[in-house]
Amino acid sequence: LLACLERAADLRRLELRNVGCDCDEMMSDAQARVLFQACSRLETVVLTRCDGVGDGAAEALAALPCLGSLDLSWSQALSDAGLASLLAGAGAPLRHLRLEGCKSITEAGLRLVPSLPGAGALRSLELQWVNSAGAGEAAALRAGMPLARVVDYFGGAMDE
Repeated sequence: LLACLERAADLRRLELRNVGCDCDEMMSDAQARVLFQACSRLETVVLTRCDGVGDGAAEALAALPCLGSLDLSWSQALSDAGLASLLAGAGAPLRHLRLEGCKSITEAGLRLVPSLPGAGALRSLELQWVNSAGAGEAAALRAGMPLARVVDYFGGAMDE
């Protein structure tokens, strides 16, 4: 897969789902770095349930100059450090970030989000099934990012 995608420099959208589930192979952070360096024009990336994708992949994604929409749902290896990397402001400003089921993201990580340079560009932040994303945390995020639609643990949206 990587050998083919390395030649896809003009690729704008990438969707990989369930890579690593019920099989011996999973995408690693190292493979993700190679992939995102080769496909540097990506605008939309969906990596749901890709077990090996974590903080290293988040760093590589953050450097993509055109990335506007990212779905890392159920990426168990993604932690607060990866979330901070995504919103550090290094690449294009993310407008849509979906982190459904990312269980390694903590309240402390969510509290930092509004202060990160890239957070002001977010228009939607989806945190369904993120254990630390209760209504109170979502309300605090919304207060710190008034232009963003924030979706909490149970799918409640705070965008009014």
